Amino acid sequence: MITGFFTDTTLCIGCKACEVACKQWNELPSDGFEFTGDSYDNTGSLSGTTWRHVGFIEQTSVEDNTVVERWLMHSDVCKHCANAGCMEACPTGAIVRNEFGAVFVQPDICNGCGYCVVSCPFGVVD
Repeated sequence: MITGFFTDTTLCIGCKACEVACKQWNELPSDGFEFTGDSYDNTGSLSGTTWRHVGFIEQTSVEDNTVVERWLMHSDVCKHCANAGCMEACPTGAIVRNEFGAVFVQPDICNGCGYCVVSCPFGVVD
């Protein structure tokens, strides 16, 4: 059975609850809080400990001589590739598929070589 995660961006309010749920479900450590000053997006991007990222795309336009600002929410996540380059590149076998078919990095087996980082076409592994 193939599963997926669909985000309806017309309904997303950017609360980032899905980011928190992903961290909790996968037992990932907190990245801490960092206010960048550029946006309300404090996560920044996908990383080795942030597997779901809700990005804030901020747009400003002028309509009828009025400045209009709006936010678009963009949900990004590890793609759990069918042919995961990160899995193939890992010399220690630390990257495996779990019982749900998701790609998982076993931190106790990973030696930190970084081969998986350059093999991920989406920049998820960090």
